[in-house]
Amino acid sequence: MQASGPGSNCGGRNEIEREAARLLAKLLSDPKPQDEAELWAWVEADARHAVAFAKAQAAWDAAERLKCAATKIALAVPTDVVGEYHRRRTSQKWWIAAAVAGTMIVIAALILLYGFGATGR
Repeated sequence: MQASGPGSNCGGRNEIEREAARLLAKLLSDPKPQDEAELWAWVEADARHAVAFAKAQAAWDAAERLKCAATKIALAVPTDVVGEYHRRRTSQKWWIAAAVAGTMIVIAALILLYGFGATGR
């Protein structure tokens, strides 16, 4: 079984995919008639070429769809998200500080009450 890692050639697949991408870019950038003829001759020369070109087209179409979808999605502005986070954290900090202060007051009251009460007996 042949390895399909980064070092393997996989029957020239990488070169075929690069050529398919190059020809697709040429086709999408105002091609001349001889460019189109070169593309179709290359695609028809080998079934692997046709598959690689179809994959390149599919990848290009998917990227275009993603780009269009991204423009339609309304995401929250990061500063709004950060601002909300800090508001929550500040609110939590106030509650913690109030709880600690209340606890200290209760402890101080108990010390005063029982501390002085014990010495008075």
